[in-house]
Amino acid sequence: MNDARLLVLEEELLIALEIQRIAEEAGAAVIDLVHSLDELGAYIRAKPPYAAAIMEVRVKGVSTLAAAAQLQLVGLPVVFATAYNHYRRGVTGFPISPVVLKPFESTALVEAIATAVSKHPAIGA
Repeated sequence: MNDARLLVLEEELLIALEIQRIAEEAGAAVIDLVHSLDELGAYIRAKPPYAAAIMEVRVKGVSTLAAAAQLQLVGLPVVFATAYNHYRRGVTGFPISPVVLKPFESTALVEAIATAVSKHPAIGA
């Protein structure tokens, strides 16, 4: 993950900061934290060169899956971080997007990011 730039959509500040800490310890250079779909849209419109996005499945009661699909369409791998156990085996419509269940271990998150980047057709294949 050396020098990677990551985009994180997480509404809970402490979880967002934990994801940031884990990513920085794994070598990410920049981690942009956003807490809503509106903020996510603003960062994407700015088009910085992200290596991957780490997203909740729902933010403030709203599904993030449409936004995740748009990110994948423009070549950005997505990792889902969720507390919803029924997503343990994956998110329907996102066969190459890893899911990490909260609370997650550092290694699980880092491995999920590496897997998403390596499996994404526009990035790693």
